[in-house]
Amino acid sequence: MKLFNIILLFFTLLMCSSCEDFLTEIPETAVPEQEAMTNLDAAEEVLVGIYSCLKNTSLYSGALIQATEIQSDLLYAAIGYTNQFGSFYRWETNANDDVLLNVYAGLYQIIARCNFFMDHAEEVRATLRNENERKTMDKFEGDVRFLRALAYSDLIRTFCEPYDSLTASDKLGVPIYLHYREGNGSSVKKPRATLKDSYAQVLTDLRKADSLVTRVGSDAVYITEGAVDALLARVYLYMNDWEKAIEASTNVIEAKSGSYTVYSLADVNNYVSTSSGVMNEYKAMWTYDTADEIIWKIYFTTTDRGGALGSLFMGITGGMYNPSYLPAKWLIDAYDGYDLRYTTFFSLVNTMQGFDTEVIVKYPGNPEIDGSAGTYYTNMPKVLRLSEMYLIRAEAYAMLGETNKANKDLTTLRKARIQGYGTSTHPQGILLDAIKEERAKELFLEGFRLADLKRWGKGFKRQPQTGTITGENYSSLKVEGNDKRYTWLIPQHEVTASGGLIIQNER
Repeated sequence: MKLFNIILLFFTLLMCSSCEDFLTEIPETAVPEQEAMTNLDAAEEVLVGIYSCLKNTSLYSGALIQATEIQSDLLYAAIGYTNQFGSFYRWETNANDDVLLNVYAGLYQIIARCNFFMDHAEEVRATLRNENERKTMDKFEGDVRFLRALAYSDLIRTFCEPYDSLTASDKLGVPIYLHYREGNGSSVKKPRATLKDSYAQVLTDLRKADSLVTRVGSDAVYITEGAVDALLARVYLYMNDWEKAIEASTNVIEAKSGSYTVYSLADVNNYVSTSSGVMNEYKAMWTYDTADEIIWKIYFTTTDRGGALGSLFMGITGGMYNPSYLPAKWLIDAYDGYDLRYTTFFSLVNTMQGFDTEVIVKYPGNPEIDGSAGTYYTNMPKVLRLSEMYLIRAEAYAMLGETNKANKDLTTLRKARIQGYGTSTHPQGILLDAIKEERAKELFLEGFRLADLKRWGKGFKRQPQTGTITGENYSSLKVEGNDKRYTWLIPQHEVTASGGLIIQNER
């Protein structure tokens, strides 16, 4: 696979003071591949390099999130937009699009580094001197297994058709690589595995991670038991395995550390102290990137940051808002008047173009990250949150006809978000639609919408709205639920380099 040939053959390494501190350190040195992992310290350093890959600006703080949301029904190109991700917005992407290659390459880079770790793990284990060192190595491997599963799961949901157990053995998944190098140091080109086998690999890694990861805690920048269960719940949801999705999400929702509940939803009625004063804890979560609702986030610092999700949607120029994309009016109208998410995600302003509209301020920039470096609208990606678990469980309950249980989960989430909210009592006939809308409102601009529409087989039609570009492929675009373009094309570079082994997605 030619892509693997261009992945760096050097690993970012750093000696760290403790097993839990390594994520707060900045990698500074590199060593040749053959010397990169020979003992426990080196294994820790390789793991730092894997975590560093998560900060790739094409992944969780950039295109993987932005392009999928822009392609959906939640965003409209604003007058004066810069055409960034314009081909996705217009549904005109082709296999030579750099965004496709950058996302694909970024995820496979994570996988390649995880494979390097796994290839040398036994060599390291042979050097371990006591049980504490063996437990530390198990912890490292648990992280690696989880991160490889995460990367493969995001490749699958982006570049593959939705899962159906009846056809998964006949549908194309992604090429599965489990070794960094094979056969005398040369890369081996592999065809795409089946969708069934691709998901099976994700589950294999997550189940192994589940047996190795022992950390417990919220607001984590490392992998915890809750993070493993949360990703399992997401994967089972995409696989339509409702019972297992309920089991895994419940494990997160009910997680305990001694007598204490590990995770709790940021609540509309609770306030916390921040460096800028007292703030509602939900708003503080999106500004300062900290809350007990966060299961796992990617750690950024002032000098070691990833991308800036907020800049494209705020675009402040000369002190005025100049956004490239605006939120869909139907989404704005869906929020209750007392819903804290509305005031946290949006602000009514006068734009640089001279019209009043709501702009997206969900990622305003963490003052403790931007600091003296300037305003970059940089926030830590909150990859796994408790609210997603409630929505996963509610959807799974609804699919099984457990109406009361699904409504109970909706009630719990809405009470945390909407001042004075009562009780959800949706009848079974409209329950699933209510859950779908709640996912749009709660998980807005977090990279879920396109995959949700695809797995639901749900199309959409944009409606012209104030301040947006008009036209057939802009504010009047219509997409059917079975449109093949919901599934991203494999980068042409990969198809060509494989010599015909990698089959392109249909168009």
